[in-house]
Amino acid sequence: MNSKMASAVACLLVTNVIWAGNALLARHAGGSDMQPLTMNYLRWTIGALALLPFCGHEIWQQRRVWGQPAVLWRMAVLAGCGMVVYNTLLYAAAHYTTAINISLLNTCIPLATFITSGLILKQWPKPASWLGLGIAALGLLYLISSGQWQVLVSLSFNRGDLMMLIGVLAWAVYLVLLMPWGKRMGVSAMAMLNLLMLTAIALMTPLFAWEVSQHGLPSMNQSNVMTLAYIGLLVSVVSYLAWNYGIAKIGAAKASLSLYTMPVFAAILSYFILGEGLKAYHWIGGAIIVVGLLLASVLGKEKTPA
Repeated sequence: MNSKMASAVACLLVTNVIWAGNALLARHAGGSDMQPLTMNYLRWTIGALALLPFCGHEIWQQRRVWGQPAVLWRMAVLAGCGMVVYNTLLYAAAHYTTAINISLLNTCIPLATFITSGLILKQWPKPASWLGLGIAALGLLYLISSGQWQVLVSLSFNRGDLMMLIGVLAWAVYLVLLMPWGKRMGVSAMAMLNLLMLTAIALMTPLFAWEVSQHGLPSMNQSNVMTLAYIGLLVSVVSYLAWNYGIAKIGAAKASLSLYTMPVFAAILSYFILGEGLKAYHWIGGAIIVVGLLLASVLGKEKTPA
């Protein structure tokens, strides 16, 4: 393994450890006085303030480009799906389901992206890929039903799993639209992230004010401060930069394979920190999902002419 590959792999693994920690802290915060939307609002506020000194000048210079109405509403959709809906539902789901389930459901992002890409952009995967996608969908059903047939037929799924599943669909919409719509903003990738953070804050401010009026602000004890610092700086900024570095070095296709390490890290951290153990349906459902998605990836590749 050359140095370029090694550094890319290291960055991608660090990213997945950080993301696994996000699910873990979401689960931990479920027992604190920090409400899901408040947690998400403060996360993006910290992240936006951290990036603003580096991106503020560029954002101001390009204000005539991204300030156009046709760009602003697209920014609102992107920030709404990728930052408001996905992350608020992730933090809300953690009140009802385990960190392991949250991470395993996140491995279904490629499956959700295939579907949303077809519905929105009419870019459907190749027919051969559907076999793998079907297998992954079966694994997803097995996971959210906890391996119990009666749960599946009665549709009595865990509330947190369903929240996370909706969040995954919202994230897939964000991923599908990010490239074609992000180009309209006329700024660099880091400045675009900062702009979307600021947009998300604007969208959440009325809801944040309502939630605070109902539940009050969370106490700024050591646990909450460390949680906010982690999700605001490491999850929102550092992991993004590390992920983009990995993609730039080895490509998006290879980089996406690293996502399958996130449930592994989540399982290890959950076991030692939260005392959450892996059950049989985690192993079986997770394995079926991963095999299905890998199969879809292999079958969907273009054959190179001899």
